[in-house]
Amino acid sequence: MRQSGILRSDLKRIVMSPIFWAAIIVSMICMALNLVNFKKAILDQYIHQGTLNLFIFSAVIVGGGMLSVIAPVLPVLTYGTCIWDDMESGYIRSILVRMKFSKYLLQRIVSISISGGAVFLVSMTLYWGIMIFLDPSNSPMIEHGLASMAFGNIYAYSMLLYCVFYVVLVTIFGALQALLAAGVSLLAQNRYVGLIVPAVLYHSGRIFYALSGYRVSFLPWYSYSISDAKTTSAAVYYDYAFYLVLCVIVFVLGWKRAKRSGRL
Repeated sequence: MRQSGILRSDLKRIVMSPIFWAAIIVSMICMALNLVNFKKAILDQYIHQGTLNLFIFSAVIVGGGMLSVIAPVLPVLTYGTCIWDDMESGYIRSILVRMKFSKYLLQRIVSISISGGAVFLVSMTLYWGIMIFLDPSNSPMIEHGLASMAFGNIYAYSMLLYCVFYVVLVTIFGALQALLAAGVSLLAQNRYVGLIVPAVLYHSGRIFYALSGYRVSFLPWYSYSISDAKTTSAAVYYDYAFYLVLCVIVFVLGWKRAKRSGRL
């Protein structure tokens, strides 16, 4: 195996994975259901005016509806526990015979991040494209709400830039969620724990946020709800920074335990 071959192989496996495309399809279905619900609940003057409003009401407003419920699960399914899977099967030893350990770890981290982030990047990009066909007209700015909330300055400057920024934000969330799954699976030495715990933490963050009177959060659950009236741009950045640190700590602890297990 060439040293550069593992990343190329990983990307091919991700793209060819039925689980990856199933997660994308589920994400798109949830966005469509959210749009249908809003069509019943609000005036048609918003729903039927342009691609960007269609996308905003599908994926942004009120945390993306059903999508926010399953958001923590989708990014981890394709490749989130691949390092532990390599160790449990013993496959990692055959890899390390032909590849430096540091390079293996770096390329696996890149693969895991891409697999998690791409679920949302691809699903939202495809969905956005469908919205263009449904209503290609320009979208009027929503007069009340988004401009006064998190990243409202971006929204006021350009609705297009706001939607692009939101997709990037959620893509980063997916990458972090997959990395957290990798760390948890190594720490627990169990792939199923790695798949479940990130979702538990995500929804615990939502519950804690509600119990604190929507004042204190410790996880970026409103990467799917930046339109929350009590959310500020600084709070979103803080939560993402905290989540990144949490992912790094869990991954390092998990890797140390995996090394002590004698599976390398």
